[in-house]
Amino acid sequence: MAYDIDQWQRIKAYYEAGLSLLEILNKPEVTIEQRSTIHARAKREGWIKGKSAQLMQDEIEIKPKLERINAYKKMMSKPEFEVWCTLLKEKMDAVQFLDACALENTRQAMELPCESQHEIKARADTISKSKDTIIGKSPETSVQVNNNNQPQKIVYEVIDSSATNK
Repeated sequence: MAYDIDQWQRIKAYYEAGLSLLEILNKPEVTIEQRSTIHARAKREGWIKGKSAQLMQDEIEIKPKLERINAYKKMMSKPEFEVWCTLLKEKMDAVQFLDACALENTRQAMELPCESQHEIKARADTISKSKDTIIGKSPETSVQVNNNNQPQKIVYEVIDSSATNK
């Protein structure tokens, strides 16, 4: 039986969002009755299960933040909004510049010959720092850095209020 392209595109979207074949079959707009039919097409066309799941999760996390930002911007006066846009552009340009530099550093590090342990470590450090610049530090790195801080000394001072009133 032939199914229309619209149905197959929906099925592919469900599949790449991470739904199981059974979950897809249970969707009301899906008229296919066999999991094997979907599985065969997914395999034939190279669908990737869960491909869009992380992007969907990212949007779920980002959307409330964007709504707060947009609400805040609506309360701004025109000059405040212009300053906001100028500063935002400057910061975005700086981020893009640093990302480009980090990628170039990585490319150059990969092209250099490594003959000693020191050179291999230098290459690994360059790549690691570039990764941190581009995608940020991983939580493990952040925790490790924070755990290196020395505990702060807390000093308690007792003030005798009767001595200051005399």
